[in-house]
Amino acid sequence: MVNIIDSPTTRKINVEPIRLYQNVLPLLYYNPENIRLSSRLNDELLRYFHYDFYHYNVLDPSGYPDPKGITYYQQWSERGHPNAFSDIRSSSLDDGEDLDAAFDRGREMSYEAMIREQKEKRPNMKEFHYHELVSRDIPKAMIAFFRADKPFLQTELDILKELEPHLMLVVRLMTAASLRTTEYQHFKSYMQITSKISNKYHLSDMEYTIASDILLGHTNEQIAERNFISVSTVKTHVQHIFKKTDAKNRVDFISKFFTSPERVELT
Repeated sequence: MVNIIDSPTTRKINVEPIRLYQNVLPLLYYNPENIRLSSRLNDELLRYFHYDFYHYNVLDPSGYPDPKGITYYQQWSERGHPNAFSDIRSSSLDDGEDLDAAFDRGREMSYEAMIREQKEKRPNMKEFHYHELVSRDIPKAMIAFFRADKPFLQTELDILKELEPHLMLVVRLMTAASLRTTEYQHFKSYMQITSKISNKYHLSDMEYTIASDILLGHTNEQIAERNFISVSTVKTHVQHIFKKTDAKNRVDFISKFFTSPERVELT
């Protein structure tokens, strides 16, 4: 257990939710310096308390074109690093799974990925603290905070509770803005193709994810980093994908499906 030296603070902190709107949302409309929205949100949150990083996960509010697929928009922002890591993950729905269950599975996957990453970064870490805010309103969203040194103080949890509805609104607006970009529309087309491939060739959930990464042009090393798994594990999954789809290699796999989308019956 971590020895807590500081006693819970009684310092009165003036929480100003309006700052979230004033300092983050204008960047949606005018951002000539190309400031990352999550980094600006990170700056505002660090006014209130210390954490190692926060991340959020939002289901695609625009709706997924395939009822058997679901898309999560994820953002990670690490303390002390102005450039946050953002990612869009897709997953196929399990048989009989509803959106609530899929959302919870996405939360669990995100949590497990965080555990794997932190164990790799801090092999001697014996304890960490994780606090999660969850909203099941549409679009479903979660925001979580991680700390490796000391538990969150009650005053900090009170601050998060007060900020929660404002944080959820800002994160949803940030996500909705990202979904209007050309890059996301391209991604959605790729995921539609991957979903058809997965259904036709019975890919596992991880194979589905890696197939998406292959179509997006990621190397084995990049796929390993994105999914918090080893390169050797990636290679094994890639070989299984090629075997199931009767593809000889990456070039054959991409040309077989991506350059000829009609072959996977996108109707």
